[in-house]
Amino acid sequence: MSGAGTVLVALALFALWTLATYVLEGRVRTLQRPEERRRRLVYAVVANVLIGTVVAGLAIRHFLRAEPALDPGVFGIAPAARIALTVTAATLLGGIFLARQRPAVRNSVVLLNGFSQTLVVSTIVFHNFMALEGVLGALRESGRLQAFTRVRASLVAMAAAAVLVLVTVDVAFIRTAMIS
Repeated sequence: MSGAGTVLVALALFALWTLATYVLEGRVRTLQRPEERRRRLVYAVVANVLIGTVVAGLAIRHFLRAEPALDPGVFGIAPAARIALTVTAATLLGGIFLARQRPAVRNSVVLLNGFSQTLVVSTIVFHNFMALEGVLGALRESGRLQAFTRVRASLVAMAAAAVLVLVTVDVAFIRTAMIS
């Protein structure tokens, strides 16, 4: 596939993800309504796990197999040790960033639920700390923060599943394409 074809596939995938995000979350404000578990699950699975992780991973795999000389770094693929170091650093910096913001909500259970919700939306750890205050602030202002004062197993499980899918796609689809 030509460079222009690769860009077109990437743009089409981005447009599909954006459309799914708007239809399943933005239009109906799913993330601002904790009681909407089913809608949040559908949004997370369709937009972020299937389109944003699995389909994107399959596209990267296709590109790497079609052009074996292609540097995986072009797609942001890094060695596992570098990823572990980066995630650790992002977690530390994100935690510091959140603490320095002096969030209005300091309840650890509320923070866990909020972080779990934002992690599914974006597995970029530092971004999640920045988004956390916005999500929790919107819930507080809408009077719906109370729903987050107990551990929401569904949110935590969804976040864990999203990370598992991300790691699986990286190992099973992308890194195997780099070897073969």
